[in-house]
This record gives sequence, structure tokens and C-alpha cells, in this order.
Amino acid sequence: MRGCTSIVAGMLLAATLGTPHGAALAAEEPGVFGFQWENDAFQFGDDHYTNGLRFAYVPRTNQLAWLHTQARKLAAVDRHMQALEERFFPGSGRARTASDNPSPDRSRVTLLLGQSMFTPNKMLRDETGYAAIAADRPYAGWLYGGLALHRPFNDNHGLTTVEFDVGVVGPKSFAADVQTWWHNVNGWAPFLGWEHQIPTEPTLQLSFRRSQILTQLATAAAPAPLGLTSDVLWDYGFSLGSPHTMAAANMRIRVGLDLPNDFGPARIRPAISGYDVFETGLRHAYAFVGVGAQATLYDAFLDGTLFHDSPRVSKRPGVVEAQLGVVVPLKVVRVGATVVRRSREFDGPWGEVEEFWSLSFSLLCAAQPKVACY
Repeated sequence: MRGCTSIVAGMLLAATLGTPHGAALAAEEPGVFGFQWENDAFQFGDDHYTNGLRFAYVPRTNQLAWLHTQARKLAAVDRHMQALEERFFPGSGRARTASDNPSPDRSRVTLLLGQSMFTPNKMLRDETGYAAIAADRPYAGWLYGGLALHRPFNDNHGLTTVEFDVGVVGPKSFAADVQTWWHNVNGWAPFLGWEHQIPTEPTLQLSFRRSQILTQLATAAAPAPLGLTSDVLWDYGFSLGSPHTMAAANMRIRVGLDLPNDFGPARIRPAISGYDVFETGLRHAYAFVGVGAQATLYDAFLDGTLFHDSPRVSKRPGVVEAQLGVVVPLKVVRVGATVVRRSREFDGPWGEVEEFWSLSFSLLCAAQPKVACY
């Protein structure tokens, strides 16, 4: 499986980076700082997927020009994917027009850093022997950095993203240190079994994601009550490598006054992430409800590490989740809040439905003064 994963990842990378140049870069657009925090403490939990942090920076379009050049090359991937989508789901995409390759180009790049942590059920926090926690999700952490290339299509009604993440799982992720420090700061009892976490191992992951505003249910010309408009967004994608080899799909219904082309708030892997770039203005606020599904071939946090003996549980290959959230963009900041309810991810007496909140903040950096975006 590892060999096949490497071959497929290499083929996708070559196809992505070996295509002709696209349109010229847009006039300078501002950068964006993004921050996401996912935690089950909002639901008075403290177990399983217990905390996730993600910091992101989308550079101004005149920064890191060579990376923007690579992002523009996703145009070739868009053409192939649109042909496949139209073949298997006729009418799923808008007709390709000259505006599908807009000039100036709006391709962007995201630089990111994140950490995720996982623990057994909080009822086992005082257990220091492995036998007592062997049937529950292992202690695990993931520290990673990444680079994502984005290219809008269909006049900004769609978005293609390729993301590369490099990191480490195990003690070198510093998940145990961060959680213990945080619990001590707040006067909470620490988890005592971190010595049984999965071992240190490097990770390398390639992810592909495609999102599209599929259709409008109510428009400004034919609005719903109170002048609201609504639409449907769909996302699908996959990840290859470690810690996740999986495929996922989502569908969301959005309702608001003037719906933006922003593809929802960013989420933390393995979820299909939204986009840190956003349109300003309170009229672009909206609420959404969605459903998603994941099919997982490998998950280091459940199956254990690839190259070392590791704690593990019996993973469920299929997971579904429901999402309910709200997004509010103001003058220079967008705030998003999503509550996620996810089905059991593993078998055994401690496998249970998970519920956590995902909070997202995006801050728009004005192009002037330039120091604001460095």
C-alpha cells in the first residue's frame, strides 16, 4: 500500500506542477491571517479528538511569486476534473466560459502550521498502565507544517486545492507537553498515560480538494422570505500518505442575505477544509447546515504508525458527520463557528459518537502599510 501511495502521489504532483503557465497575477490583493481552534471542551468533553490548532497565512499576491505560478498551473487539473464531473454527474458544473480562467488570475497560496491531539476517554485519565487503556483510542499527537495551492474556477464559483503537509506524530509532536501545560494553567487534572502514546514517526501527506457552489435555491431576483438567498455547496477530496489515506465528500446548504464565494470557514484535517480568503461586509454573513462522509484506508491515530509497533484500535472504515454553523464577515475579520457531530470512528466499549466545536478566525491584512502583512 505504501508503494502505491507514493506512486499515485508522485503522479498527481507531476501533473499539478508540469502544466503550462496561466494568466498573469492579479493586481496586488491583501494577505490573510487565519486561525482555527477545534475542541470538545465546549461540549464539556476532554477525550478522543480533544484539540486541534491551525495557523495559516495567505500571502499577498505580490509575495512568493514562484508559488503563485505553481498555483496557476492547477488550470490543467481543473479542465480534467470538470470533464470527469460532467461525465459522471451531467449538469453538476456551470458551462465553461472565458471567465473560467479569469484575468487577472486569482490563484492563491496558503502557508500553514498545525497541531492535533488525541486521548482516551477522560474516565481513563488517571490510568498509567497500558492494559487499562488498550481498548480505547491511543494517546497521539501530530505537529505539521504545510503548503496549499488554490485556484478558483467558474468565475470564482469553484475552488481547486492541492496541499502538501510534512510533520511528525508521537512525542516529538509535543502534544503531551501542550495539553499538560494547558491543564496545569487552568487547574485541571492532567492525563497520566501519555507515556503510552504512539511512537515518534515522520509524516508526509498530499491532499486534493475540489469545492463548488452547485446551485442557487433562492436568488436576489426570487428571494426566500426576509430577502434571504440560499445555495448548495459540495466538496470532495482525498489524502494520500501519513497520517491519513482517505477520501471524503461534503454537501452544505447556506442561507444568508448576499452569499459570498468563500467556500466556508477553514477546518482542520482530516476534514475537508474551507478557505481562509473571504469577502468583507456584514451582508455576506450566513448560516449553514451540512452532512459529510469519510472513507478511511489508513489513520495513524487509530491504526498506529507505519514503521513501528504502536498502540491501535479496530478502526471503522466509514464515518459520517453532521455540521451546523454560522459565518460572520465584518470589515477586516471573518468569524466562523461550527458544531460537528461525528459517528463512531472505532469499535469497542469506548467507541462513541463524537461532538466538538470548530472556531475559525480570518484577518484581512491591508496592502498598505506593507508591514501589516509580513
